[in-house]
Amino acid sequence: MRRKKNLAIRKSSQQQRSQFTVDAIVEATTKLLEKSGVEKTTTNRISDLAGVSVGSFYQYFPNKEALIARIIEKEINTQADKLEKLILTHKDENISQLTKILIEYIADQFYRRHRIAAVLIGQLNQLERVPVQVKARGRLVKLLADLFRERRPELALDDPDIAAYIVVHGVMGVFYMASVDGSLKNNHQKLKSYLQLLVSKFLKA
Repeated sequence: MRRKKNLAIRKSSQQQRSQFTVDAIVEATTKLLEKSGVEKTTTNRISDLAGVSVGSFYQYFPNKEALIARIIEKEINTQADKLEKLILTHKDENISQLTKILIEYIADQFYRRHRIAAVLIGQLNQLERVPVQVKARGRLVKLLADLFRERRPELALDDPDIAAYIVVHGVMGVFYMASVDGSLKNNHQKLKSYLQLLVSKFLKA
């Protein structure tokens, strides 16, 4: 049986200097993952690019996998926070316009960051970070469902919870797969337009 990797962070980075070191390590790792992939992103290369010793690396992370797991969590939660803020900022827009704005943001993120997204998505299961993704998407589903409930007269659907679930997981699922297979990275404008049309028709069906 394959031995399970320790993914726990070794040392808190509460002090300013420690936080600076961790930030440098995370930034260096993200750059290397995007450029070279997981296998070629070694602790030595990370340390060299971050400007820290390998010993300093191991003060904070027991292994490369723990670091990548942290990056995945940070990326998922940061994007969920931004989408929540976007929904709240535009909550007074009509539903079609709101969903158009959300899809626009997600599509642009995909286009700009599809390489690192593909790498991190590929590590979700292996590093046991799917529950983090499920929880983050759940926050978005609940927020959108509450908004749909308040604006029910604008919708042709009678179940805001299911409608929000389909919109969030449907849109995110498309970009999830687009990041993995890379086949649509040169067609993101058309993908964006088609998804906006699809969601608008779905909600107003």
